[in-house]
Amino acid sequence: MSTNLGKKCIVCDSEQITEFVRMNSMPIYSNVLWESRQEAVNVSRGDIVLTFCTDCGHVFNTAYEPGLLDYNCRYENSLQFSPRFQKYVSSLANRLIKSYDLTNKTIVEIGCGRGDFIRMLCNMGDNHGIGFDPSFDESEAAKNNGHVSIIKDYFSPAYSHYKPDMVCCRQVLEHIDKPTEFLSNIHESIGNRLQTQLFFEVPNGLFMFRDMSIWDVIYEHCSYYCKHSLKTLFAKSGFEIYECEDIFGGQFLYLEAGAARDTKKSNLGVKNARMEEYIFSFKKKYDEITGQWSEKLDQMNRQAASAAVWGAGSKGITFLNSFGQNSCIEAIVDINPYKQGKFISGSGHKIISPEELAKTGIQKIITMNPMYSDEIKKTICSMGIKAEVECV
Repeated sequence: MSTNLGKKCIVCDSEQITEFVRMNSMPIYSNVLWESRQEAVNVSRGDIVLTFCTDCGHVFNTAYEPGLLDYNCRYENSLQFSPRFQKYVSSLANRLIKSYDLTNKTIVEIGCGRGDFIRMLCNMGDNHGIGFDPSFDESEAAKNNGHVSIIKDYFSPAYSHYKPDMVCCRQVLEHIDKPTEFLSNIHESIGNRLQTQLFFEVPNGLFMFRDMSIWDVIYEHCSYYCKHSLKTLFAKSGFEIYECEDIFGGQFLYLEAGAARDTKKSNLGVKNARMEEYIFSFKKKYDEITGQWSEKLDQMNRQAASAAVWGAGSKGITFLNSFGQNSCIEAIVDINPYKQGKFISGSGHKIISPEELAKTGIQKIITMNPMYSDEIKKTICSMGIKAEVECV
C-alpha cells in the first residue's frame, strides 16, 4: 500500500487516496477487434495502478493515459446476441418508458454503440432518439429508420440544441477520466430544462471487489464506482439524485437523476462500512485466485488436455492475457457474429463461433460470467458438445 502524494480523487478531490493494486503492461484495449494475430499481439500497453479514496469510496487508475485510446468502429462490446442480456435490456427499456412516460419524447443516448438500446426505447415508446458514439459503425445506419439518428462523435455542449426529455448513458462513465467535467457538460447542455431526466449505468465496483470479479480489471476502465462515489459525483455536478441501486444480479449500478432545483435534496447516504476491508484484501485474494487457475491450467498442460474460454468480452480477454501462454487454451468462443474470426488484444487468440467449437473436441470450457451459465450450458447441450464446463 502507498499513499499517492500530490494526487487527488477524480470524484471528490480528496487527497486521502491509497494505491492497492498494480498491474504493469496490460493491453489498453479489451473490446477492440483485430484482423490478424500479429496486430492483436502488438497492441499498445499501459499500466494499471488501482487507487482507493477513503473519503468517497471511489477506485480509479492513477496511471491511466486517455491519449492512448481511440474509440473507433473496431470497438465492439455489444451483448444483444445473448438471450439473457436481451431480457435484461428489454425489461430496462420498458421500465424507463413507464416510469418517465417516455412516449413521443426525445431521448439522447451518450455512448450508444451500435444503437440497439436507443432504437429499443424509440420503437417501444414511439420516441425520437439521438445517439452519440465515435465508434458507431455507419453500416448499421440502415436500422435507424425515421425515429433514430446517430452522430459519430463524442457528446459535448456543441449539441445542446437537442432538447431531450431523457439523457441515457450506459457503460460509459467508467471510461471517462474527468467525470466531473463530463457531467458538467451534460448539466450545461440541459440548462434550465428541469424536466429532463438522466439514466446512467456503470459496472458495480462494490460487487467487483466484494465478490472478487477480478477479470473485470481492464485498462479501458479508469474508474470503478460504488453507490457512494457515484452519488457523490452527481451531487457535486449539480444533479438531484432520485435513485441509485444495484441491477443485473448486482453486477451493475444504475442512477436516475435530474437537474437539481435544490442540491441539498440529494441524499448521499453512508459509505459501505466494509468497502475498505474488500479493497485492502483484494490483492491477497487476487493472488490466490490467479494462483489456483495457474495450477489448474498447468495440470491440463501436463495431461495434454484442451480448453476454450467462452466469452470474448473484457473478462475473457483479461483471463487470456493472464494465462494465454498455456498451450491447453486453444480458442475463445463468442456468440456475437461481429467478433467471430477476429483476434483479441494481447494474447492474440482467435474468436470462434459455437459451431466451430463443436468441431474441435475441446475437453473443457471455461465460462467467464455466471449470469450466462444457463444459456451457455443449453447451447453446448443442444450442439452435442461433450465438454466439462467451469465458471471462473
